[in-house]
Amino acid sequence: MNEQAIPTEVLTNNSSQNSCGHDEECTCRPEQKIRQKDSYSTLGDNGIYTKYDKEGRKLEQGMIKNGLGEGLWKIFYSDGSIESKARYFRGKLNGLYIDYQGDGHKTTVGYYKNGKMSGLWKVTGKNGKMIRETQYSNELKNGFDRIYFLNGVIKSEQYYTSGILNGKTTLWCEHGHKHVEAYYQEGMLNGVVKKWDDEGLVISEERYVEDVLISPLNNSVNLLDGEVSA
Repeated sequence: MNEQAIPTEVLTNNSSQNSCGHDEECTCRPEQKIRQKDSYSTLGDNGIYTKYDKEGRKLEQGMIKNGLGEGLWKIFYSDGSIESKARYFRGKLNGLYIDYQGDGHKTTVGYYKNGKMSGLWKVTGKNGKMIRETQYSNELKNGFDRIYFLNGVIKSEQYYTSGILNGKTTLWCEHGHKHVEAYYQEGMLNGVVKKWDDEGLVISEERYVEDVLISPLNNSVNLLDGEVSA
């Protein structure tokens, strides 16, 4: 099953924010920030490779070994500051990856294994507060996926197994009150879905089996298709 049927009706946006609730420069999805190649096999045999723009400004630099990217590679902003760092082994991304803003602030930190996202990836905003932290294995979400409001309060927490929703999904309001709780098994809703109001009172409950509504235990909860916005 795809990542679907997440209760998203509690998520609110304003005109100055993205769908995730963060500012316009939000990098909630680290894989969208990554622009480095996973191979440099066509750049020569051995030595330092440096790429410049038409004005002679350095854009990229790293080591070539046996025709493949090896060790630390850097990408630069036009002013010479570092935009990203990545490590390669035999032409594939391996090890620590870091994205930076122009002022040197780290925005994305994660790891690669054999060219694929692996382990814990973190994205932070200009104020240094966490925006998103996600566990990956073999380029797929595997473990928790947490999104935070701009004030640092957690917004959502979901669990995945090999890219498929598995386990509890919880959504909170910006003031820290739990808003929705649901359970997934192999990508499908299974169990009770609860919704709370801003005072912390349960306002609705429904029971699902394999994505099918079996019975409303209280007032109905409206579920919308699609994963939690990020």
